[in-house]
Amino acid sequence: MLPLLIISILSVLSVNIVEVSAPVYPVITFAPETIVNTTANLPIGTVFNWPISTDYTGSDIWGYEFTITYNPIVLNVLNVSNGDLIVNTIGDSGANFLNGTIDNEAGKLSVTSAFFYYDEGLSPPVNVTSGDGTLVTVKFNVTGIGDSDITLGRETKLIGWNATAG
Repeated sequence: MLPLLIISILSVLSVNIVEVSAPVYPVITFAPETIVNTTANLPIGTVFNWPISTDYTGSDIWGYEFTITYNPIVLNVLNVSNGDLIVNTIGDSGANFLNGTIDNEAGKLSVTSAFFYYDEGLSPPVNVTSGDGTLVTVKFNVTGIGDSDITLGRETKLIGWNATAG
């Protein structure tokens, strides 16, 4: 009812209503869920892979970075491997992968990133990629019984040559 009243008032005042839209920001997700419940389906000693992906379909991505936190009593990170989005092509050595710092005592995987070499004098960079795809796969080991949120940190982002979208 309120929206109709506002539209009526605006039309009486001869105010033009203009449709606007916002850019579609890429989503960085991980699967299968954000909460691991080891009592329900994952016994101690289970090792599983947790892919972190993006649905972004633009063609201007030259890097990504992220951090995650988890419950170190329930999970430990074993390793991190680069996905299929920022990779070297045949004869190209421009892609770099940094697997980050694993701190299983604090329950944090920090500053994991991949990027193409970027020469500030070139616009756009020589190497860019287009999504969607897997950024990275994190291999976890179940070390205890209970629940663990797996949370992406605020630093998580895709990096494009002409903008940064979070």
